Amino acid sequence: MPPVMPLDKAPHVPMLGLKTLWFQVAGTICNLRCSHCFISCSPENDSHKMMTRSQVQRYLVEARELGVKEFYFTGGEPLLNRELPGILADALQIGPATVLTNGMLITASIARVMRETQDASPHPLEFRVSLDGSTAEQNDRIRGKGVFAKATQGIRNLRGVGFEPIITACQIDETRPPDEFRRGFEDLARRVGQATPRLKILPPLFLGALAKTGRPYHPHERVSDACFVNYPWESLQCSTCRMVTSEGVYVCPILIDEPTARMGRTIRETLRPFPLAFSACYTCRMQGLSCANPPEPYTKGRGVPMHAPQVTIRADGEITRADVQQFYAEAALDPKPALCCPGGYDASETAHIPKEVLERSYGCGSPMGAAGLIPGEIVVDLGSGAGIDVFVAAQKVERNGKVIGVDMTPEMLAQALGAADQVARNLGYRNTEFRHGYLEEIPVDAQSVDLVTSNCVLNLSRDKRKVFREIARILRHGGRFVIADILSEKPVPREWQGDKQLWGECIAGALSEEEFLAAALETGFYGLQILTRTSYRRVGGHNFYAVTVRGWKFQKGSTCVYTGQHAIYLGPYSQVSDDDGHTYRRGVPFEICTDTAAKLASPPYGGQFLITGPQVSQARAMTCSPSSSGERCC
Repeated sequence: MPPVMPLDKAPHVPMLGLKTLWFQVAGTICNLRCSHCFISCSPENDSHKMMTRSQVQRYLVEARELGVKEFYFTGGEPLLNRELPGILADALQIGPATVLTNGMLITASIARVMRETQDASPHPLEFRVSLDGSTAEQNDRIRGKGVFAKATQGIRNLRGVGFEPIITACQIDETRPPDEFRRGFEDLARRVGQATPRLKILPPLFLGALAKTGRPYHPHERVSDACFVNYPWESLQCSTCRMVTSEGVYVCPILIDEPTARMGRTIRETLRPFPLAFSACYTCRMQGLSCANPPEPYTKGRGVPMHAPQVTIRADGEITRADVQQFYAEAALDPKPALCCPGGYDASETAHIPKEVLERSYGCGSPMGAAGLIPGEIVVDLGSGAGIDVFVAAQKVERNGKVIGVDMTPEMLAQALGAADQVARNLGYRNTEFRHGYLEEIPVDAQSVDLVTSNCVLNLSRDKRKVFREIARILRHGGRFVIADILSEKPVPREWQGDKQLWGECIAGALSEEEFLAAALETGFYGLQILTRTSYRRVGGHNFYAVTVRGWKFQKGSTCVYTGQHAIYLGPYSQVSDDDGHTYRRGVPFEICTDTAAKLASPPYGGQFLITGPQVSQARAMTCSPSSSGERCC
């Protein structure tokens, strides 16, 4: 695809700082020959070769030096590269990684290898599986006979080892109503077991194969300087990403067939503006296309043309992190009593805290009071604001404990730091620390804390599942979260997403109670308990509640080991069921594996069960996966 205008006449996108790096690890070699592939990948196309692990490692060294935050691995089909597990292991030592795959090669054994790679790594691993029809008939017409069945089995295999893949679909038929297309994939996601669908719907790129089987770009489909008047450049992926292939470093994942998009051999060479002189740039600008993972939960962007249901970046009218930051910066400088929600603190918990901090308390509960803190624990409070929950916890964990507050708003951090000295004098010791950071990228080491809390903050994130994954990352085995947040009775209308005031007031970004609990369960937390639930507001026919929820982290083994142990539920109910599908009848022994025995003997289940049988004996092991009847062992 040659430029559609002279390079020196095209608008130039600035490089705002490299955040994501893509690798074409399989080159253009693929096991499929899709009729819409924008780079015409196929079994025969080797214009970009497979990358070796040593090649990728050299770029990862450079990426670490440049502060890259996230990695994507694509092709062709990346699972054709036999060095992929090692490549992923290297990348996951630096940051999160995502594999873009057609899913056909993800056998049960490959899924287990990926699980082992994830378990040995400090950062999360994601998978995106591509399908272009929500039924076999629709999909296989584009991707080939039998592809749908193998791809959906690949999704099930990933889910069987604990991954929750994103289903990616390209809406090639521009005449089909996008809502109908999306609903089909939501139904498909549920058929493969996703309680909450994880979807990324893409508009078509009229390049490569699709330019021949569909249509090429029209002459008017190009950008000009007028397209970028008062436009936030950060909304274009190419302002913060680059693509590495065997042939060098390109501006983005889309233009690797364009020689002028090759910007250098090293990453550093490419950190300069790039001319948006290609028709594909029109799709990215006008339809909000981004190759990055979608925000969670899946929503359709406001201001995006109806033939392009793509929502991975901000569209006009959506709320950004900067909008929320500005809202709370003003609340830090000028206290806003109207933001105070239901909940509160006992006077004995706050006597050591300055008045200025209490005036800037914008929570909706008292998570530290509900957390059951004990002396010596290490606590992280997310969205710590002026510091009230950090200072409450500082008293409870005493001198040998530690409390870390994380907030993205400098004005709030200034308030907290300004009060920290007085709190230390009042307590007689200092055990608090405040760090600048984000909920989706918590600046805390993995498996290092006992408790994570937040107080009316999670609803402000646009990627709540990523926040849960980050919480799981930093918690130790047996650690817990206690989150107070505003939750709705039913899903919040999408049209509220652009209201800054409703976002700041914890309404527009609220999850429903069902969505909150589902997200926690999907992340792997167990023993979820609703500790408090208080009516907050009624807005537009929707009821909102201040809810405090507790959940626990338990790291399961790769296999279920049976030693003859049984669990006997002690009552008071006639029977109970856990999150793994076990049902325990009062007084009736139920055989369990060692993982389940350890879990039931620990909070929050401790004291409810009697565990009988030997701790160690002739053990029998089985993989922890569903049986033919659909039952899981743990």
